Amino acid sequence: MPWQLLKTSPAAVQVLDATMTLDGYTLTDYQLLAQSPLASSTRASVVNYVRVPLAFMKQLDAGVVGHITFLAPASSKVLCQQFEDLSGGGSLTQSLPLSTTIGVYGSHSCQLQNSLTMHLDVTRPIRAGSYVLQLGVLNPGIRAAKDYWTIELLPVVAANMTSANSTGANSSQVANDWRTATALARVQVNGFGVSAPFTGPVISPFISSTVRQVLSPASLLFTASLLLTPLIYS
Repeated sequence: MPWQLLKTSPAAVQVLDATMTLDGYTLTDYQLLAQSPLASSTRASVVNYVRVPLAFMKQLDAGVVGHITFLAPASSKVLCQQFEDLSGGGSLTQSLPLSTTIGVYGSHSCQLQNSLTMHLDVTRPIRAGSYVLQLGVLNPGIRAAKDYWTIELLPVVAANMTSANSTGANSSQVANDWRTATALARVQVNGFGVSAPFTGPVISPFISSTVRQVLSPASLLFTASLLLTPLIYS
C-alpha cells in the first residue's frame, strides 16, 4: 500500500492537502526498501547462499513490528539452519534486534519450506539503516514460473511477549499467532532465477602460421647452427 496521498500544486512545490486514511485501504509509512536477492550460485538443484539487502529509511519504534518474513518462490527450499545476519560485517550493534527465545531456531522459524520468519525483540527499536540477511537456499530444478521474493512486516503478537519454553495453553497461542497474523506491509522483488552454466562454443585447437614458420626445416637448421657455434669455437 502507499505511504500517503498528497495533493500538490501544478508545479509540485506546495502540498495543498494530504491524508493518511483512505476507505478500504490501509496506508502505511514504514519506509522499508528491499532489493532483489543476490545468489552465490544460480545453478539448478544446488545449495547456495542468498543475501537479501533491506533498508529502513527511518527508525521504527519498539513494538511496532514483531516479525519479518521472507517468502521465496514456491519451488525453492529455505535451509533454516543456514540463516545469518551479516549487517555491519556481522556486528551485533549493526544487526536487527532479534529475539533469541521465540523461534524454533532461536531468532527465527520456517513455517513453510520456502519461507523464513525472523522474530524481533519488541523492547528495542529498528534503527534506520541498511541490513543484509543471508539465507541458505536449495535452488529448484527449473526456474520458478513466478520468480519473486516477498518481504513481509508482521505485527507484534503474544509470541513476542512469551518464551518458546512456555507450556500449556499459552504455548499453543505462541505457536499460532505469528503464523496467521496479517502483514502490516508487503514488498515484492524479482528473484535471481536458475540456469545451466554458460560454456560457450567448443573451439578446436589449430597451429598458427607463426608456429608453422618456427617449426619449418629452415628454422630448425638455423636454430641448430646457433646452438653448435659455441661448441665449434670452444
